Amino acid sequence: MDFCFCTEDGEVKLEGSISREEMGALKYLYCGEKSKATLVATYFYQLYLSSECDKCVKDKLKCFLLSEIESMTAVKNVMEFFGGNAALYSGQGFWRAKWMNFGTDVKTFLKDDLILEKECIVMMISICKKTQNKSLREFFRKLIADEELNMRLLENLISRV
Repeated sequence: MDFCFCTEDGEVKLEGSISREEMGALKYLYCGEKSKATLVATYFYQLYLSSECDKCVKDKLKCFLLSEIESMTAVKNVMEFFGGNAALYSGQGFWRAKWMNFGTDVKTFLKDDLILEKECIVMMISICKKTQNKSLREFFRKLIADEELNMRLLENLISRV
């Protein structure tokens, strides 16, 4: 099974194998406390809540949700490529809804989203630096670049709310 991750900068083809620690880091990124699963669930909840928001905020939340679903799916595919599974279970146990941001004030929850996005990027950078697999490092570099763009868009949205 081949896996290619495509971005505007090109594609990354995964090769080789990874360690148990690297798989654990991928699982934590996928479904840990500050994870893709938490971001997806949070953005979904906020989009659901956003009937009170203006159209611009609602449209941006939808874009952030779709972007996070896409990157969560990419992480899932990488885990499966390297022999892992997509169960929402990491070293912390099963993913928990308590990790979500359940706030209702738009500016506050957007600021909290930004903090979570930054923490997720920091985690990806840390994983990237520690991994020995060159193709996995390249995957993380591309994923980080995508996430940094989302972070800048979120910062811009916060400044306008």
